[in-house]
Amino acid sequence: MTNNCRRMHGVASRRAPGGKANGMFKHGYPTAGAIAERRQLNAWIRTMRQAAEDIA
Repeated sequence: MTNNCRRMHGVASRRAPGGKANGMFKHGYPTAGAIAERRQLNAWIRTMRQAAEDIA
């Protein structure tokens, strides 16, 4: 598709937005916040499993 055809059909371009609008995740690794959240969730799951074992 040429740019002219895309323009006629209402598509601006095929490129993703740049900068913060695209999240700037260039390397593919999870963010520090996601890692911390996952660790906290895993700790909670371990606590719940231990509590379930104590009850049974």
